[in-house]
Parts: sequence; structure tokens; C-alpha cells
Amino acid sequence: MRPRLIIPVCLALLCGLAPGSQAAKEDLYASAIRLITDRYLYPELLTAEDLLAGSAEELTDEVAWLMAEVDGNKVLLRYGVDEPLGQVEVGGLDDLPRAMAALESLVADSAHPLKDDLQLDVEILQGALGQLDRHSAILAGSRLERFNERLTGKLTGIGARIGSEDGEILVRSVFADGPADQGGLRADDVILRIDGISTLGMLVTDATDRIRGPADSSVRMLVRRGERELNLELIRAEVKIPNLEREVLPSGVGYISIANFSEQTVENLRRALAELASQGALERGLVLDLRGNTGGSMIQAARSADQFLADGRLVRTVGREGAPVNNLIRQMDADDEGTEPPVPLVVLTDDRTASGSEILAGDLALLDRAILLGERSYGKGTVQKIYNLRPDVRLKLTVAEYLLVDDVSVASQGLEPDVPTGEVIFDHNGVRYYDADAADQGVLFVRERPGWRPDQEPDPRDDPEVALAERIVLRSRGPHRDDILAAARRVVEEQRVEEDTLLLATYAAGGIDWSPAPSSGPEPALRVRLETDGPPRAGEPLVMRALVDNLGQEDLHRVRVVVWSENRAWNGISLPVGRVSAGGSAEGRRVVKLSANEPARVDQVSVQVTLDKRPSPPHTKELLRIRPRPEPNLSVQGMLVPDPHQEVTEGTEAWRAELTLHNQGREDLRVVQVKFDFPADENIELLDREGLLPALPSGEERRVDLGLLTLPGLGHEELPLELRIDAEHFGRMARWDFPLSTQGEKAVHQAPVVDIKAPLTAPAHQPLRVSLKLHDDSALDHAVVYVNGKKQLYLPGTGRRAEGSLSFTPDSGSNRIAVYAEDDQGHRVRQLAWVLGELDEDDPAVAQEGEEDPQGE
Repeated sequence: MRPRLIIPVCLALLCGLAPGSQAAKEDLYASAIRLITDRYLYPELLTAEDLLAGSAEELTDEVAWLMAEVDGNKVLLRYGVDEPLGQVEVGGLDDLPRAMAALESLVADSAHPLKDDLQLDVEILQGALGQLDRHSAILAGSRLERFNERLTGKLTGIGARIGSEDGEILVRSVFADGPADQGGLRADDVILRIDGISTLGMLVTDATDRIRGPADSSVRMLVRRGERELNLELIRAEVKIPNLEREVLPSGVGYISIANFSEQTVENLRRALAELASQGALERGLVLDLRGNTGGSMIQAARSADQFLADGRLVRTVGREGAPVNNLIRQMDADDEGTEPPVPLVVLTDDRTASGSEILAGDLALLDRAILLGERSYGKGTVQKIYNLRPDVRLKLTVAEYLLVDDVSVASQGLEPDVPTGEVIFDHNGVRYYDADAADQGVLFVRERPGWRPDQEPDPRDDPEVALAERIVLRSRGPHRDDILAAARRVVEEQRVEEDTLLLATYAAGGIDWSPAPSSGPEPALRVRLETDGPPRAGEPLVMRALVDNLGQEDLHRVRVVVWSENRAWNGISLPVGRVSAGGSAEGRRVVKLSANEPARVDQVSVQVTLDKRPSPPHTKELLRIRPRPEPNLSVQGMLVPDPHQEVTEGTEAWRAELTLHNQGREDLRVVQVKFDFPADENIELLDREGLLPALPSGEERRVDLGLLTLPGLGHEELPLELRIDAEHFGRMARWDFPLSTQGEKAVHQAPVVDIKAPLTAPAHQPLRVSLKLHDDSALDHAVVYVNGKKQLYLPGTGRRAEGSLSFTPDSGSNRIAVYAEDDQGHRVRQLAWVLGELDEDDPAVAQEGEEDPQGE
């Protein structure tokens, strides 16, 4: 069933409009565009052409058969390549609602199928919003529900967090004094049944949906606690979601972590501060952890800062051209309540510390109350307001920028930590550096994990950043920022010495001389080559080596080779070499694991060398190739047979699903897991979590049996099941709709096979033609082709086989071709190919393009 715009009948009648008329469709779009044109912070970004093009592109992503061609202010829609649906032209922003409604009509009124749950108007608006900044969006469905819960900090349920472990639904935590706590549910309980429904195969989201419900209603649970099974009945209620944790650290220093800012945050913060004060923790200091806090309520964030500040501006908001925004707080200042704890304060930040948490962290740092420790914050300096477009659709729109004291903005640049931190991790794969630049002014923590050397105990430091902040707080002589900075300088210098000593010893345990250079020197003369132990093959670990020849007259120290690439498989690989004697050679190595699904590809990588007390030489470029594994190709035959050995109650029937897997590919498969996802029909219950095949050799068959029950309420003879197959190295191989008949009929399922004929390399900026071949055991439904994220081709199914081709112009660097194919049974498959666009170094245009900084990613 196609969606339709729901407009209150009284409004439609008052306007003289039929609810499904063209004018009625325009109403939703007109409301949204009016808000955008009147209130969006960056009006210079608004063009009717871009917004309409964004709407069309979003529709093409959601409707497989739809193709859109954008030409200035015109959008031509087609079914596939050859069948025009019509053209929409937009005259300006005032004309955009009409154009959007026309776009919707062309798709909705076509003779081609649409998904039942597709909301065309929501997708059209979302596409338009996608042309603005990354924080403006349309909120609808589950996204709107999550937003409301996060903002209010409330939900109707039982007051517990649940997760999944080893295929079971597990209680992670229980909120104090909530329905779960009062009803006897405990952390680590395994939930076996919810209202009589088995949780076997159930996703956490499914379990959450079943647990939640109207206030004052009940939910029954069967849980396993140790060796016992318990029946619990809980009464749902509105519960507050804890977004704050507090504790007393071993030294007696207080610790508070805030996950996000909801309407409950200030209340929770005041309570936490009072509890820590009663335990004497605030007498020594406080560590405030905002890592991973992506924001929330601006007001709650500023009021949280006020709990530590007696005066000063907390935040100011400005809209277009610095003007105030209606119904948005223009400025908030701190109030002297006399309860602000006069203690040293260290705030922890990372690259996900954003928005409201940047207000809190920035206020405390700029108003002389704290220092920042960790990573540079995200840099979200804008404010969004929420507007109702209709009861189930809201518009989140960027309308203002927020400024801290002295009009400091964090937009794009974020907050720089006073004490930057990073990590160097040693394990069985080698050495990995994270935020290595922190070693210059901050602390690079050494973390050794199992595998670097035999019989090494795990790193005992659970969270070294918290421990460092704790040391700084204890050494501070007062609560002011200068006091804390002075303490930080002393502690950081001590910590750097400790970490450097540990770094030397850890490298030495791996046979690497990491001794520092005795003095500084000029740019070194050296040569670097990358090697691998044979051509890299997808799905297999390989040893990458960096061979360094020192062509100079002095030893080089702490030599490290870093590889940068568009391909994540290579990007950021660190190859520590250590000391390289004058005139000598040395190598660094690292184990690299390639995904089994990597297609054949060639990647250009940048190779950079860092040294101690020497400038880095210019980076060089090399090509790395990946050999693909043969594509896996599975067919599955399934049949239901009665299971007389399973005890059942009256009216319930026991079945055994006999599943025969045939490996038709050229690659042996290992550790193949077969399971049914949680059934959509509540009258079907799974008895087995999964079946396991240790091996499935190429060309051979193996059978897996999975038990299930059908309950008396089952009203059909075909069980709507969904099959999932995973294999070692390859991961998810299939997730198919797999209906099985209770009448003993066999079902055979196999996904389409896609073959992309594309070169590994091709000249950049010159047209390239790529051919496609597809086939299926039954019939193809369609295939969609994307190049570099943009839809290029739709192929309708015309039988078991299909062929096609596309032409595109490769960009310089990696170009991604993605083919998504679906057959008449609903089985979907994705096949990738990569083409490296190479530039002709003799082309004068190349010199104008320049080279990108490999560290700029």
C-alpha cells in the first residue's frame, strides 16, 4: 500500500481541498520550506535547484527502479534508463513546495511498485535537508522516538538496560527504584521469555519493543538467574533514564561521567555532587568525564556549568547576521548560588565530545575553573530547533550559533585540550599509534595487550586518562585554572618520563631499539620501500615490511614508517623501525588483516617517515594490490518434517527444519553458522539457537537441522522464516526470507551472482565503460549500480540472466563500483569493484592539482 499524506479533515475541508489533492500535498512541503527560508542559519546555502536535486537523489536511493537526471533547475525522472516518467522544473524557493509535490506525484502515480512502508514525502524532505548542514534533518518513525527519549530523559517501560551476549538477551543494568528494580529483576539476569514469547533468536530491539508499553500495564518475564528460573511480573511506568554516573576514585577524588544532556541532567548532577560531598570526595577534587557525550539540551548543558561557576557568561546564541532567534534563549549567565564546589577540576574530552558537552567543557576552561585533558572536541557550535510539521514528522533545523565567553566559537575547530593524550598499542599484530602528536605536548600512553611478547600479563591500567586526571587534581594547590595548569605541567612531565621508559622497554621486548636521538639534525638521506610476503590476498593476514636504508653519515633514531590510503585496510598502518645505523638498513613490520570480501583492487598509498629530532622527508607513493578470494556461492534446500520426539502441549506441533547447504563456490568454507532470525509470527517459536558446520568444502553439501514449534494460533500453512548464514572470514553470507511449507514441500534458495568486468586501473578523467553480467537459479528481479555513491544504472529483471554496461569518468584515486542485485525470492547480494584512476604525470593539469597531505584525512 502506498503512503498518503494525512491532513486533519477539518483543515482540508476548511481549505476546500481534498486530502489527496496536489494542493494538500504541497502543504507539508510549504511548511518546511517556509521554516527553512525564514530561519536557517546559512541562507546563502539555499538554492531551489540544490534542494530539489537532493530530494530527487534521496528518492532514487529509496526506490530501486527510479533514476533521476538533474540539469540545473530541472529534474527528469525515469523508470530505469528508457522510460521517462516526467520532468519537474523549479523556479525558485517559493516554487519549491509545488515542485516537491510534483516530484512525489510522478513517483506515486506511476505504474511501478513501491515499498508498503515508504513515506515519499518524508524522503523528499530528508533529501532536501541533506543539502544543508549535517545537523539539520527530518525526524520521523524510530528516529523521532529515540530523539524524544534522549531529550526528555524519560520513557515508558520497566527501567532497565538490556543487551545481547552469546545469542541471549541479558539485563545489563537496572535503574534504581524503577519497575524492574521493584519487581525483582537484576543485572545479569538472562531473559528467556517475554509475555510467554521465547527470546531465542530475538534481537535486542525486538525485546525492547516487547518490554515497553503503556504505563500501568504489566509485562511477564521468565528469567534465568544462575541455575534458577524465575517468573516475574513487572508493572510498566514512566521511568527516568540515567545519563550520569558518579563514584569515588581510589585516591578519594570524585568522578562524574555525563553521557548526554536531557531534561534530567542538572537534577542528576546536583544529586551526584551532594552524594560525593557527603562522602568527602569533593574535598580533594573532581574529574568530570565528557568523553563520548554528543550533546543534547543546550539549557541543561549551560546550567550544568553553572553548578561550578559563580559568575560569567555561560552561552550566547546568535542567528542570521548575529540577530537573535525567536523563542531561543539569547544569553545565559552563571548565578552565584553559594553551593559551587571550590575544588580542582579536570574535564576529559575526546573527538565525540560535542555540542552541549562543548558548552560545559568550554565554560569551565574559559571561566578559570578547569583544564581539559584528552582529545580535541568535535566542534559542533550550532543550535537546532525542532518544528512540528505534522504529529509524526518534525523538522530539526540549524537556526543559530552558540558563543561562549568573549564570543569564543567552537564551530569546526572544537576545543583544544590543555593536556592532549594518545595511545601506542602493542599486540600480536604489531604496533598502532592513535593521536601520536599528543607526545609533543601531552602524554602518549603505552598499552601492551596479549601477543606482543609471550606470557605478558594484560595491561593493568583500566583507564589511564582518568588516572592522569586524578593525579593532576591531587597535586593542584587550588581550584583555579592556573593552579590546575601548574599541577598538570608537573604531573605531565613525570608521566611522560614514565611512559617513555615503558615505551623503550616494550619496544625492546619486540627486538626494536627505540633509543632517542642524542641531538637534532637536518633532514635525513634515506630510502624507503614497502614489501609484503607475497601478493596480499583478501581474507588472509599478511606481514607488511618497511625497509629503510640510511644513506647518511649519522645514525637515525625512532624511525617509524606510516602508510596513508583511501583504503581503510592500509590507512594509518604504523611500521616501527627504531634505530638505523649510518650507512645501514633496518626494517619495521606489521601484521595486516584484509577482509575476505575485499575485491581485486589497486591502491595508491602515501608513505611517510617520522624520526626523533629530525624533520620528516617528503612522503613517497607506492601501489599495493589485493588479490580477491573466489566469491562464495551457496544454495540452500529446506524442508519441514514433523518431530515426534519433541514433547508438546495440545494443539502445538513440533517440527524439524532440514537445511542442506551446497557450497557451489571455489572456496572451502569454515565455521558456518546457520540460524533463523526471530520469527515475525508470534505463533512460531524457535527451539535451536543455531546450527554449526565446522567445514563446508567446495562442491560439497552438508545438512543442518533446526527445531521449532508452531502454536495453536498459527493461521497459515507456510512459515514466514528468515534464514541467516555466517562463515569464518566472510562474515554475513546470507540473510534471506526463507518460507517453509508445513505440507512437506521442498524450497530451494540461492542468491544472484554478479560479475563486474572492470579494469583495476584506468586513466583518471577519461570515460570508462564497465560491463556487468548477472544470473540467478530462479529469476532476477532487478539490479542497481552505484559509482562513488551515486546511482548510475537500473537493470530490470527479465529472466535468469541479465547483462548491462555503464559508462563513467573515474576520478583520480579510488573509484568504487557497487552492484546491488535482488531476485524474485527477495534474496539480495552486493558486489564491489574498485578502479584506481591514475593521472598522467606529464599532463600539465596534474601540476595544478597539487598533492594532498596524507595526514589530512
